[in-house]
Amino acid sequence: MLRQTSSFPFNRLFLYTFLIILTIMCFTPFYMMLINSTRSSADISIGFALIPDSLGQIKANYESMQSIVNIWRGLFNSFAITIPFVMISSYVSALTAWGFTFYRFKGRNFLFMIVIGTMMIPPQLGLIGYNEMMIFLGNNTGFAFRDNWVSLWFPAFFTGASVFFLRQYMIAAIPYEIIESCRMDGAGELAIFHRIVIPLSMPSIATMAIFTFVYTWNNYLTPLILLDTQDIFPVSLLISTLRATAYGTNLGAIYLAIAMSVLPILFAFVFLSRYIINGISAGAVKG
Repeated sequence: MLRQTSSFPFNRLFLYTFLIILTIMCFTPFYMMLINSTRSSADISIGFALIPDSLGQIKANYESMQSIVNIWRGLFNSFAITIPFVMISSYVSALTAWGFTFYRFKGRNFLFMIVIGTMMIPPQLGLIGYNEMMIFLGNNTGFAFRDNWVSLWFPAFFTGASVFFLRQYMIAAIPYEIIESCRMDGAGELAIFHRIVIPLSMPSIATMAIFTFVYTWNNYLTPLILLDTQDIFPVSLLISTLRATAYGTNLGAIYLAIAMSVLPILFAFVFLSRYIINGISAGAVKG
């Protein structure tokens, strides 16, 4: 009998070492941000520190930040803008992808190519025209579409990237025979969509919800063009105001505001990641 010779797993060691280094590189900017949010502007100018400063300095940074902008109001405004946007985008995109996937109608491919074509156009190019459209609607309806959160919710109805991603997932993960069986059993189209398509598509919906949440939360240019009243500014605009006012005088307050704005994104990712894993198990189809 031949004796098996045990060799040290150099490949696995190299892989783990590379992943550890990559993790440290990705985590370092967040760690620096959290540490600097506890330090004074003078200490930040000297260099990087590995340990946070005292609670008294955190309180001073917080008071300085609150004296310029109301960060809690900005966080509330960002949630009020982002959550409806994500909900509308997820539902409408899933409904549109469902139509493109399981319905056969004339011109379907042409319309889908138009949806894909919208992905090639930067959103910034249509922002001025969209602003003019909001002004036109406001002048003719008597409702202030501009300088209102409603103007920031409308683009959620037309997210081509989400439609494309969800359609590709439905084609690969949902057999057409299941839809036909439900129709033969007398189920309505909306009942099929809500009880079959959405649960089976939950991994892709949760994935796109994460990207949509991050994009909408960090969106700066669209609120800058469409909003004028500071009381309804999202946190991205308030941080910009804080940077313009306190830059060079209190860097710690700026870092603290940025850290507070990033935490909801991390919580959203952790929360939706659980639904992605659960959706993969719940959406499994046995052949």
